[in-house]
Amino acid sequence: MRSGRFRLGRVNSRSGSWRIERGEFEVLIAAHCGSQRVEAIGRGTKRLKRLKWLKWLKWLKWLKWLKWLKWFKHLKHLKHLKHLKHLKHLKHLKHLNAMHRGARDSKRGDARSAKPPRTQSAHLPDTSNMTSRPRQPTRRRIGLISDTHNLVRPEALHYLAGCDAIIHAGDICNEAVLDALAQIAPVTAVRGNNDTGDWAASLPTHTTLTVQQVTILVVHDIADVGADPRSQGINVVVTGHSHKPLISERDGVLYVNPGSAGPRRFKLPISAGILIVEGAHASASFDSLVP
Repeated sequence: MRSGRFRLGRVNSRSGSWRIERGEFEVLIAAHCGSQRVEAIGRGTKRLKRLKWLKWLKWLKWLKWLKWLKWFKHLKHLKHLKHLKHLKHLKHLKHLNAMHRGARDSKRGDARSAKPPRTQSAHLPDTSNMTSRPRQPTRRRIGLISDTHNLVRPEALHYLAGCDAIIHAGDICNEAVLDALAQIAPVTAVRGNNDTGDWAASLPTHTTLTVQQVTILVVHDIADVGADPRSQGINVVVTGHSHKPLISERDGVLYVNPGSAGPRRFKLPISAGILIVEGAHASASFDSLVP
């Protein structure tokens, strides 16, 4: 069966459409079921050629997309593709910054350009010929106690807590007193007129100790101190016996009596003292232990 210039082909029974062929081109025409009339969709050879070009253009469009997909495939390891378009701009700014920095260095002169990099270690000045600043002396706190007469008051132990050393000026009357004080700090003690027994025989009647640049003489009775302790290099004299707390200075020598920390005698206070030594300087104070 022929219709015009087209050759009739097979019939698609499902869709009710006819297929016609002309050379290598194809066109579909629709047919009504039970009717002898067919309606051609294509309009001659020009129409078929136009369809051919559209087909090729559509294929080229897909090729273009494939090309772009391959290009992105090579860049899939980059995480920030949106910043790629700014690379040229950033390189341009970097170049301008380098030019500006070079011009600024040239204005400052060769000395500025010869400055070592920041990563290079700094050269410290030579201090071999410089006089070093003297180190500040450490403050030493020495507890002063006397005339305990076999009594260790809790108030006295609390008062002496934190001292670097303890000086007992005699009339201890029991070795247990020294053992209790030794639990706080090292103890330097002398024998008083009431200290008897074998344990007291080992104690000296007077002793000296040096703390930093201060020499301290410890004796129970002030009557046993010489007329000029300064000539013997003594800076501080610590005594007891009288139960009267006293701090005085004579001829450049500091005299300290911390009083009695034992049983109360008459109306005298129960007290102890603190001696502060800083280098060659010494100062003392005393406080009542019981109101």
